[in-house]
This record gives sequence, C-alpha cells and structure tokens, in this order.
Amino acid sequence: ELEAGGWTLKQVLQQAHAPRDRTYAEFAREVLLKLAALDALASAQTQRIERSVAAMPLPTLEPRKQAFPFTLSEAQATAVDELAEPLRAGRRLNGVLLGDVGSGKTACYGALAAAVIDSGCRVAVLLPSTVLAEQVHRELSHAFPDIGPVLVTGDTEAMNMAGARWVVG
Repeated sequence: ELEAGGWTLKQVLQQAHAPRDRTYAEFAREVLLKLAALDALASAQTQRIERSVAAMPLPTLEPRKQAFPFTLSEAQATAVDELAEPLRAGRRLNGVLLGDVGSGKTACYGALAAAVIDSGCRVAVLLPSTVLAEQVHRELSHAFPDIGPVLVTGDTEAMNMAGARWVVG
C-alpha cells in the first residue's frame, strides 16, 4: 500500500500521466480527486469577488466536436457539454477533466477551447511536460488548422506568442 506522505505534487502528476503500474495510477487519481475536493471546499469557504463574465453561447461547439478523425463517445460529448454549461450561463468555468491515458481528454477540452476561441476569447492549455505539450499541440493543430495553436516551451521566445489566440505549453 502506498503512503501519500512521500509523494510530491510533481510525482503525483507524473504517475497520473505515465504511471509505473495500475496501483500507482489509481493512487495518483485518488490524490488528484482529493486535491480537487479541497480546492472546492476552500473556494466555498473563501469570500471571492466574482468578476462578471459574459454568457458565451458557443455556436460552433457542435461542429468543433466533429473536428477529430473519430466520433466522440457519448461520455466525451457529455463531458464537453457539461464543461460548456457554466460558460453558456455566464459563469466562470472551474472544473477538472479526469480520465485514463488515451481516453480522449484532449478531444474534450480541445473542442471546447476551439469554440471559446471562435467566440472571441483566448485560451491557454498548460501541460506537465514539454513532451506532452508537443503531442497535444500536434493533435490540436491537426484538428483545428484554422486556429493554429502556438506551442510554448522553455525555449519559446515571447515574440512568437504575440497575438496568439491559443497557446499550448
């Protein structure tokens, strides 16, 4: 049995994305769920000044969900719609998208991000490693060539990001 006391956040994220075995993957998932619950609890207990957010109808969400070379599963389509709900209602999105490696999380947040960009906003997708950022950048660039996400790594010069509507790093 694993003990959380010895794991750093970096190790939890590494095991969530590239687990040593199933036990490590399940433990990392449990830790991430607990962190999300703690964040939700802290948010509920803390008085925040909520900035008003304009409702975003996201008229291109359905076509953006079809941009991949496969059909989204029912679970993926539902996840995208649930993530879009607060944006459509004029609330900030504060959510977590959890799934096994290879379960199609990139398609879910990619479709939503593209629809948000179509609505005139900017999006940043942040990933835990350069290798994963490069992989996600390739997938999103292929699915959404009209938007052209910009890859940002430790080697990227700031001038390459000027005016970018979508950054992946």
